[in-house]
Amino acid sequence: MSSPLLVLAALFAALSLLCIVVAVLALRRRKYLGGTLGLLLGLLFLSLGALFATITVGIQGYRALVREEVAAVVEIRPTGPQEFNAHFRLADGEEVSLLLAGDEIYVDAHILKWKPIANFFGLHTAYELDRVAGRYTRLLAWRAARSAGK
Repeated sequence: MSSPLLVLAALFAALSLLCIVVAVLALRRRKYLGGTLGLLLGLLFLSLGALFATITVGIQGYRALVREEVAAVVEIRPTGPQEFNAHFRLADGEEVSLLLAGDEIYVDAHILKWKPIANFFGLHTAYELDRVAGRYTRLLAWRAARSAGK
């Protein structure tokens, strides 16, 4: 996929090459003013091409560093007091439903985070959902639910 900035960088590099060739030919014919002007124009186009190429590489690096992925979409439906059904739709398309007890949901995951230079070369953060649990906001609520279950 080519970005417009990359296309501009290539266009300015081609214009730079053309201007420098014309400048060298003008200098060979002893047309110093035209040769100098062509050389300066070629250097200007070369600088603009390098600028657009640098911006393109910078944007690619920024996108690699801030890339985010959705690990899972969770839908919560209460099924009773301090009980709920958590329906997970994972990034790979797998769907899992769990009946959990408590006031809150807790999701644990293993995360492999690369250095920024590795992100630039295409190695992005990897994750694996590991554990899901219900949580009580207070210990007394857990004791009450436990004693009601006996």
